[in-house]
Parts: sequence; C-alpha cells; structure tokens
Amino acid sequence: MNLILPMSLSALYLFGKQPNKPIKRAEADMDVIIDDLHPVYENTNAEIDSLDNLIEAMIQVESRGNDKAIGDMHLESPSVGCLQIRPVMVAEVNRILKRCKDDTRYVLDDRYSRDKSIMMFRIWKSYHHAKSSLEKIARCWNGGPRGYKNQSTLRYWNKVQAYL
Repeated sequence: MNLILPMSLSALYLFGKQPNKPIKRAEADMDVIIDDLHPVYENTNAEIDSLDNLIEAMIQVESRGNDKAIGDMHLESPSVGCLQIRPVMVAEVNRILKRCKDDTRYVLDDRYSRDKSIMMFRIWKSYHHAKSSLEKIARCWNGGPRGYKNQSTLRYWNKVQAYL
C-alpha cells in the first residue's frame, strides 16, 4: 500500500532524486508517493564508531595528536592543527555551510581547535563522501577530490590503517 502525502517541492528537494540540484521556486504543492522518495542516509552505530576511529587515526598520522601542529611550511599558507587543515578547506567547509543555509562559519584560527577541526572534517565528509569507504575518505582528505585515484595517497592510507 502506498502512502500519499502532500509535499512541497522544497521538501522533495531535501529527499528527492537530485540532492545537489536545488529547486529555485516551489509554485505548487504536489502529491508524492512515499515509495518514490530516496531515504535519507543514516549512519549505523558501527559506521559512527568506524568514522570516529578513522578521525583519530588520521589525527595521529597528520599531527601525532598535536592540536598546534604546523606543517607544509614551504607553502604560502601552511596546513595547521590536528588534521592539518589548509585555508582552502576552511573556505570549502564555509561554502558547504552556505549552500546548506547554515549560518555557521569557520575562520583560519579554528584549525587549532580539535573540536572545530573535527567538525569541519565531518561537514566535508558528509557533503562529499556520505557513502564513501574509509579508504576513499582518507585518501581524498590527503590528496584532494581525486586523491583516491592518486598512487601517492596509498602510502597515507597505509599509515592511517596502522592506527585503525
């Protein structure tokens, strides 16, 4: 039996078939069959535990647990903090938050806070890697959007795995 509920187009956007393509105007309500909606991805307890373990392993590889670590000193803007976050990642997280209509914004000094660094990582992961494997998440964190294809990020992944 199908359950039919009235739903605005904006709600369809949140649960519909094109999650990254916003609907500009909702001019009318429509009937939506629940069976046609894509379920919202929810993490199981095991996935949450494994993500927490991944984050802790990455912190060990990136900074040996040092929240004040500064790396890549040869670059104009070094990576800093426990997850060695670069300024471009802070900008990306703020872009994601803006797209999601969240008023939260991060500043470069937030990279020195373990809690804020982990939150930025989780925002990035949820947006770009909601269903990705731990390996793909770690390798993209290290090597950028196509990092999982880059042979050089395999060494990074092996280091992370040693802490899992």
